Amino acid sequence: MLKRFLMLALLALPPAARAATYYVDNCVTVGSDLNPGTSPSAPWLTVSRVNAASLQPGDSVLFERTCTWREQLTPPAGGSPTASITFGAYGAGALPVLNGSSPVTGWTLFSGSIYYAAVAWSPNLVFQDGVSLTMETSAGAMVAGSYDYDPTTSRLYLWATDSASPATHTIEAAHYGATYYGLIFINNLSYITIDSLHLTKYNYNGVETAGTSSNITVQNSNFDYGYQNDITTAETTATYSNINVLNNSFGHGGIARTRTSGPGAAAEGVAVNGFGFQGGSIKGNTIGPSPAEGIQVLAGAQNVEIASNFVSNTLVGIYVSAGYGTNADTQNITVRYNKVFNSSIHNYQIAVENGASINGVDFYGNVSDTAADGDGLLFGYAGPGTIKNAHVYNNTFVNSYNGIEAFGPTADASNQFKNNLISVSGSGYPWVQHDASDSNYSPDYNLLYKSGSLTVINWLGTTSTLSAFQSAKSKMMHSISADPKLSNPSGGNYSLLSTSPAIDSGTNLGAAYQFGLDPRTQFPWGTLNQNSYGAAWEIGAFVFLPPSGPAPPTSLSATVD
Repeated sequence: MLKRFLMLALLALPPAARAATYYVDNCVTVGSDLNPGTSPSAPWLTVSRVNAASLQPGDSVLFERTCTWREQLTPPAGGSPTASITFGAYGAGALPVLNGSSPVTGWTLFSGSIYYAAVAWSPNLVFQDGVSLTMETSAGAMVAGSYDYDPTTSRLYLWATDSASPATHTIEAAHYGATYYGLIFINNLSYITIDSLHLTKYNYNGVETAGTSSNITVQNSNFDYGYQNDITTAETTATYSNINVLNNSFGHGGIARTRTSGPGAAAEGVAVNGFGFQGGSIKGNTIGPSPAEGIQVLAGAQNVEIASNFVSNTLVGIYVSAGYGTNADTQNITVRYNKVFNSSIHNYQIAVENGASINGVDFYGNVSDTAADGDGLLFGYAGPGTIKNAHVYNNTFVNSYNGIEAFGPTADASNQFKNNLISVSGSGYPWVQHDASDSNYSPDYNLLYKSGSLTVINWLGTTSTLSAFQSAKSKMMHSISADPKLSNPSGGNYSLLSTSPAIDSGTNLGAAYQFGLDPRTQFPWGTLNQNSYGAAWEIGAFVFLPPSGPAPPTSLSATVD
């Protein structure tokens, strides 16, 4: 009797909700918003239909590859701790595109080679045949390849690069992702995944989260030709927990940075703006070229990992900061196994602003190559807050104007700079010290090399050789001034030759920092346990492996008879 009662009770329960997958297509199997959307053969048509959908945790909304939508995506619901809502791709070919611009037609001759058309919004960017044009402050200031927008008349004035009528070109004006909002805008929602989408030509930000949003993942996606930030949080007092930015590609974003006049002139732009991130990872991304910054975490960010990113040809590659906006402290940031190449100012920067402080940065296993006008690592600079518990270990800095430039201010002697390989060319120095609290600095076990000169230190304005500095200051007593003998740094191979003085010259820093880069791998690099190779640790990011040494197994198996 009891068994029968239990069976009847189970039958009376409502069926468990199943995750649904919805499809959106406007170019292959052209959909309709009247369709159920639950199969590729009966897809929805528009992003607007997605924004109005009743989505449940675990649901997926997939956009057909090769198709383009000129709409803003505003997810209507969030997921749950056990099941996110995913917005992704299906089909074959190029990623589905969310284009934040709208075509402009209906051109009328204004004067000379200048034409105008009616545009009902304020575009921050205008493109001719996919190329961004220059904004001017008035029609009278325009030259070929520029535009001006007059909000009082809602007219867009444009002078094409070839002085022909704009009607002979494809003209697009950035539209969606309006000021301080994203082309994808996640507002007070959690457990959202953006996967395999291509965002382009947005009027302000690419993906923006706001409110109490958390547990957001953006992965395997492409971002290009945006006005401001590609991925960002709303810069408010809110904090955003568990934000993950994984394996994306960013290029030609932050165009606002190049503007010298007009609205938003010289505004900052960042590929990944980790404002207030409370936990999460920024990993495996490729960033650049861009006139803006690559990655920054700031304003109260805590417990964030920045790892295995390749950043090239940006303003500043990777920037850890405190202050700005909320003036909050930044804590417990890990920066490891990244490569930053050819930034126009600094490849890496750790700095404080507006009286806020940084407490805890683990910075190791990174490579910096070529910052012709700046530093491999700029430490400090803005102030007046302090930096403490920064551990800068086992990094390789080559071809910068300066290697490490220490401005401070520091709070105490908790900052450590050890096992770093620093090689510069030109008139800069491997180590430059500006912070008057020099007793708080005890860098050691570093290799300092300047091509063509033995003068490797600039300490509080006094330049010297390493040996003279050791005698005068009793600092850097275990450091080396020598050619590091790298395999082929100009070709991107920063591993140590067998004759390198950096081999076995570092100090053992303990289990937390035992990993070095594997010279047999290409970026993103593999890692090896330094304690297992050689008599002592290397100086620099790479572990030395003798050519005849056996490679460690990549997999293990056993057969039991």
